[in-house]
Amino acid sequence: MSRRDDYEEDYREEYDEDDFDEEIDRREYRRKRRSRNQLITIIVSLVLLLALGVGVFFGVKTLLDMSASKQQAIEQEAAEEEAAPEETIAIEAPEE
Repeated sequence: MSRRDDYEEDYREEYDEDDFDEEIDRREYRRKRRSRNQLITIIVSLVLLLALGVGVFFGVKTLLDMSASKQQAIEQEAAEEEAAPEETIAIEAPEE
């Protein structure tokens, strides 16, 4: 028994044969089901795409913040190095 046969059997159990006596009614039901499934697929795809976009945004933001923080630390070290007075070393002559 194929997958389609299983579906048709489930379909017949779910709906009375009297409800879809004509082939046109069955086609209409399948068309509506396909449309509904396409809509669900589109919505799920958009949600996943939105989640991916948000993840990329926050990832890039974090990387830029880390880069700016590192650059600021380097500049601060350079400023401290320039601000520190130079030490002069005095050498005394030995006493005799």
